Amino acid sequence: MTIKIDKNDIGTFNEFVGQIIDIFEDFLETKGIDIHNDEKDQDPDAAIIYGCDYGDLYQDIEELLVNWSEEEKAAEAEKEA
Repeated sequence: MTIKIDKNDIGTFNEFVGQIIDIFEDFLETKGIDIHNDEKDQDPDAAIIYGCDYGDLYQDIEELLVNWSEEEKAAEAEKEA
């Protein structure tokens, strides 16, 4: 399966990664799990994945997608050779 997301299309890429994070956040919420984070400012309605936690997770997902894309490109080039 191939998912083609152009990292240069910032809006689409940000939305895609944000939706992945939302899936994990929904899962945590259904399990009643809250992640302590001082950045939440005592807001009971703050997202479970918040602030630097969100940023760290975003960067990890971004790196995974970029690396996966590069591996797929290399595999395609190898097939064509």
